[in-house]
Amino acid sequence: MDDVIITSPSFKDHLDHLTQVFTLLRDAGLTLNKEKCHFARDKLKYLGLIISKEGIETDNKKIRAITEMKPPKNNREVSKFLGMTGWYQKFIPRYADICEPLYQLKKKGAKFNWSGEAQDSFAQIKRTLTEAPILQLPNFSEQFNLFTDASGVGIGAVLQQNQKPIAFASRTLNKAERNYTKRECLAVIWALNKFKTYFGPLPVKVITDHAALTKLTNGKNLSSRMIRWALKLSEFNIEWEHRPGVQNVVADLLSRNPVDSVEGSQISCAALRALAINSREQFIKEQREDPELGHIYRYLENPDDGSVNATICESWSQDFKLINGLLFYAKHFSNLGELRVYIPGSLRKDIMKEFHDLPLAGHLGKRKTYLKLRDTCYFPFMRKYIFEYVSTCDRCQKFNYKNALPAGRLMPIVSKYPNETVTLDLVGPYPASRPERYKFISVITDHFTKWCELIPLRKASAQTIANAFF
Repeated sequence: MDDVIITSPSFKDHLDHLTQVFTLLRDAGLTLNKEKCHFARDKLKYLGLIISKEGIETDNKKIRAITEMKPPKNNREVSKFLGMTGWYQKFIPRYADICEPLYQLKKKGAKFNWSGEAQDSFAQIKRTLTEAPILQLPNFSEQFNLFTDASGVGIGAVLQQNQKPIAFASRTLNKAERNYTKRECLAVIWALNKFKTYFGPLPVKVITDHAALTKLTNGKNLSSRMIRWALKLSEFNIEWEHRPGVQNVVADLLSRNPVDSVEGSQISCAALRALAINSREQFIKEQREDPELGHIYRYLENPDDGSVNATICESWSQDFKLINGLLFYAKHFSNLGELRVYIPGSLRKDIMKEFHDLPLAGHLGKRKTYLKLRDTCYFPFMRKYIFEYVSTCDRCQKFNYKNALPAGRLMPIVSKYPNETVTLDLVGPYPASRPERYKFISVITDHFTKWCELIPLRKASAQTIANAFF
């Protein structure tokens, strides 16, 4: 085991966390090399990065090694340069676009020709690395802002909080993708998947020119590709912000030229597919006024609220969290991506309909529908209600009939004396033993005595197994 990194909000907490880790290591029988241990550091060098409370920045020694590289003389040196800079691409806006001339040199069968474009790309990457910003550490209690952009050769994005970059991302488009008319849509979907570990089920604001997304949001006249994109978008809790024309500053300027908030049209999407509600505010209202757990919401919102029983709510509220106005079920879960949004009683039928009845939902069975809902939603006795809902689905009753006989009862095979019933099984392959080079094990068992024989084998052929058995 290597690289155990422990972070804590305070020195006192850090000592407590160290004690917990040491206890776990001791219980597992593991030891530490004291020469490689560093404690109570406010700055850490790790994997070519410098991590501190200010954020994540590049290692000057690594960057100096890159900036001192001479122009490549062959394709192999181009690959080496891209490999070294690729590790830092999250610091470089539009990295893929900048590197496009260098990628062309790596194509199969391409002749090496160090053109002026390649030299400009080479120099720009080195210059950009020396100006790389400090990436902010994410704050999971605040909203994430996602800026996306698309060009003829690549797509890019930047994840922000408080007008400070958390990470940049980009990639080149393949030959088919360059023919897409909706490359902006592709950029948004790719960026959401790229950064989904940051925001999980929480709202994320996507700032882009959303004209290309109109068909995805109204659900009309969708091509098969756009249906797939619409399904992908429905997995996220997105709030769209439109910044038309020159107001929509592209992602590669965001780290050094943050833009003030501009008035724009907003489209609110429900946290879970397209619930039959008009806005996120209405969803919050339904949670707050829910007859079952609305009192938990109001208690978490204001513990001094006289309309709730503080004694009861104090105990129950430990299983819930109120984040950005939304109530999440948090029992047994600590990671952001594992929190499940609470579905108020007035919307449960709608959410089950969305996850089961609609054509794109697929009319899955009881268990699959439950598991799909369970990943993102919570309400009391949800397994029971989902099973009942799917069991009474009219379409499923008509078309999902069983065309096979029911399975018969299991009949155990009883042996009356030794060697009456002998079974054989094969396990492997395993790494070859030395010097015999055995890779498989034949397991032979007598059902009466439970006696087991293990025979090593080099091959798993029928002839080899038969020779070992007889």
